[in-house]
Amino acid sequence: MEVEGPGENEGLALEQWERAKARLQDPELAMLVLDEFTYLLHYGWLETEEAVTALQGGGQCSTLSSRAGMRPTSSSRRRTS
Repeated sequence: MEVEGPGENEGLALEQWERAKARLQDPELAMLVLDEFTYLLHYGWLETEEAVTALQGGGQCSTLSSRAGMRPTSSSRRRTS
């Protein structure tokens, strides 16, 4: 996929964020990798508070974001069968 400019990057990034938020609520999902997620925060396309709320309310799903340097939160748990 080729992206033309910053406005298009923002739109695509926010579209994927909406998909990720929905996936975070999936009880069958054990882990979700948010590759390059921090760009949304870095460029101000996503409010930090919205991201934190969504990630903390992710049910049993653990999240991992590349380049984030973030540690798992207390709400992240390992799923056992």
